[in-house]
Amino acid sequence: MTASKGSGRATLQSTSQRTSASGRRSRPQKRPEAAPPSSTTPPPVAGPLASSGQTPEGGRPEAALPNVGINLRLLREERGLTLQELAERSGVSKAMLNQIEGGKSSPTIALGWKIANGLGVPFGALLGEALPGDFVVHPGAQIQSLFSADRRLCTRALFPPGDSRAAELYELTLEPGAEERAQSHTPGTREQIYVLSGQLTVETAENSAGLQAGDVLFFGADRPHRYHNPGRGLCRFILVMIYPSSRRR
Repeated sequence: MTASKGSGRATLQSTSQRTSASGRRSRPQKRPEAAPPSSTTPPPVAGPLASSGQTPEGGRPEAALPNVGINLRLLREERGLTLQELAERSGVSKAMLNQIEGGKSSPTIALGWKIANGLGVPFGALLGEALPGDFVVHPGAQIQSLFSADRRLCTRALFPPGDSRAAELYELTLEPGAEERAQSHTPGTREQIYVLSGQLTVETAENSAGLQAGDVLFFGADRPHRYHNPGRGLCRFILVMIYPSSRRR
């Protein structure tokens, strides 16, 4: 650092501009050329919807899954319900509803049914909006899997979410020895079950049926009921929800 004459202030000089000890000024040193900007793509932003439209290595673009939290908030607000009011109607705590709407928690199957009943809508309404058209392909990559609290029951919704014309069809997989207890659905709701493989026992307070692959059961689901796999292998079955006409979407 040297002082400039007459200014009283100190200024910075490059070492290449200073006079050498021999009295000669050294030539300015040539600055290296700047490296070209990197073409590396920044990493994707993490988050629940971050994978939407991105292509994994060696694969095709991932499809966005239905956002249950957003759908829940829309359905609740459409009905003019506060979180507290929905909590009272559904039996799900206000804190849990708030976490689901904020995308911080995913509901289990049992919680999903409670919320749907509290809203007075079919379970499928929580999964998304209607898809337009009369020739709709529902890609396997867009089929959402829901699990019970112990993750021994897996449910896949096999229908375009929110489309009132589609039957509410599910594929369920129940692990050996596992059970799932379901609460009462809206009065008049019925279920139709077709067993694909394994063994399945379905019970209500009044009746019980042991089903094998190929068997079909049709029963009133507006009362508590239980699914149980008494076998040693996985049980896979198809379930169709049939709602009373007053509640159809």
